[in-house]
Amino acid sequence: MGAGVNAKNLDLSNAPLNFDLISGLWGIYFWVIGVRYLHPEMIPASGPAIIAANHLTTIDPFGVGQPTVRRVHFMAKKELFSSSLSRWYMLSGNAFPVERGKMDLSAIKTALRILQGGQLLVIFPQGTRGGTDAKGGASFLALKAKVPVIPVGIALERNWFGGKRFTFRYGAVIPPIGSVEEHTLAVSSAIEALIP
Repeated sequence: MGAGVNAKNLDLSNAPLNFDLISGLWGIYFWVIGVRYLHPEMIPASGPAIIAANHLTTIDPFGVGQPTVRRVHFMAKKELFSSSLSRWYMLSGNAFPVERGKMDLSAIKTALRILQGGQLLVIFPQGTRGGTDAKGGASFLALKAKVPVIPVGIALERNWFGGKRFTFRYGAVIPPIGSVEEHTLAVSSAIEALIP
């Protein structure tokens, strides 16, 4: 995808208008609570990439993608699609289900289709909020699709007034080279280095 191509023109979003509405509402909320973004220019303006971050809270998915005008896609646990309302929200937010703890071929195919379509895919390698051990899924997809990974460190830090605010730090691009194990270690180490 050339730099002059608007990424939204080649979008694979489930419901673009719904996504823009939800993302916009989250953006207002993040502005109100004073979320800070450091080096969001690491997110490419075009072309496929995986954004890999640690997972603290439910705000993380839209928080990670907020600095880019592109519509990002998410891999989310299957349980979040159980009710009609949550399913509508998850699909409108460009999430697709993955069954954790097993090789979910349907989720893998969806993720590869998104990346091969030149889109951005957000993955939390730890697999769950507060997790510590990085799984190899993000690296497997990056190596399979030959796309870079942008590491993100999410932290809850003190602000100038003694309160706390969320900070999203974006790190240098990790190229799709090496084995899954080596790449997973590189991604998890990069994310860890971005968390003070």
